[in-house]
Amino acid sequence: MLRSRRDAVLCGLVLVLGLLVPWSAPARAASPPGLGWSVTLDGRDVGTATGNRPLRLRPGRALPVLVRVTAAGSQPVKIRDVKLEGRVLGLAFFTYATQVDLSAAPGTPDERRYDINLIDLQGEATGLLPARVVLYDDKGSVVATRSLVVDVRGSLRSVYGTFGIAVAAITVLLLVSALWKLRRGELPENRWRRALTFALPGLGLGFVSTFTMSALRWLVPAPPTWTALLLVGAAVGFALGYLTPTPSAALSDRVDAPDDPAGAERTGQGEQSAVEVDGPDQVPDLAQHAQAPRAEDRVGPEERAR
Repeated sequence: MLRSRRDAVLCGLVLVLGLLVPWSAPARAASPPGLGWSVTLDGRDVGTATGNRPLRLRPGRALPVLVRVTAAGSQPVKIRDVKLEGRVLGLAFFTYATQVDLSAAPGTPDERRYDINLIDLQGEATGLLPARVVLYDDKGSVVATRSLVVDVRGSLRSVYGTFGIAVAAITVLLLVSALWKLRRGELPENRWRRALTFALPGLGLGFVSTFTMSALRWLVPAPPTWTALLLVGAAVGFALGYLTPTPSAALSDRVDAPDDPAGAERTGQGEQSAVEVDGPDQVPDLAQHAQAPRAEDRVGPEERAR
């Protein structure tokens, strides 16, 4: 019992630590001194694309991009690549990187105009997603990032939609399994282990809520949002599992009765006792029949001589 409780506590700690791990996108890089930059997508500055006014991305259409950098200090600024990516739960569902080779001397800004072909966005994502624009220098290091919110007009058959459906299916299986064990009284007797049994489907419900509300464009699954949903789902499942009743011994005996040799032995002894009880009533009858004189024995010797 002590070992099972220790294992349950360790599993709970691993679950909590896994939820607290920073799965979100890397921390925003601070712009180096003297760097001024701006990016417009489809004529809008990325800073204006928020949850209330997301930037709409339509698959199959070109997305005009304007990148402008300035060197406010005494050193020139070089930007080799610009990347636009959308991330949820720390996973990148679409990424578009373009080499721009910008070089801005002090007092002389530099800019590039180009188009991003979104032809494959249809099968990558759908719904509201947090995104970011990343600038890289000539060494491949991140120079600066800026966050935005995009509204991808993709399909539920995309990678993002399929991932959400798969998570929902796994969650349903876990929940049905936990409820089936609860109905049959097959849950562990240890409360902590029962809590963990229901914490997993609760965690899955947090994932499903994240993908569903994102696909329906109800909220933006930013790191604080999906972390809260996962924590709440796991906590509710953990609490429900902890409060489930302890499986009764009677139900367990009834389920295990066909495989119980002691029960079969007791049943055999009961049948034998029943036979022994009926025996005394039958033995006198047999003795009476055995001792009854036959008709030939009642005939005398004289009558037999005749």
